[in-house]
Amino acid sequence: MSGVFCILFQVMLEECMVLIKETENEIDRQIRYFFRGEIRGNTGRGA
Repeated sequence: MSGVFCILFQVMLEECMVLIKETENEIDRQIRYFFRGEIRGNTGRGA
């Protein structure tokens, strides 16, 4: 039974790592978008 658990845990770990990487990529994209707006003087904050 522990072998099955290890396999399931490995699959869950790999899926979690993919989700973390996708989240990191999205955060990077949002930061780049924000700073492009800051450089152009348009942050879209309505101020």
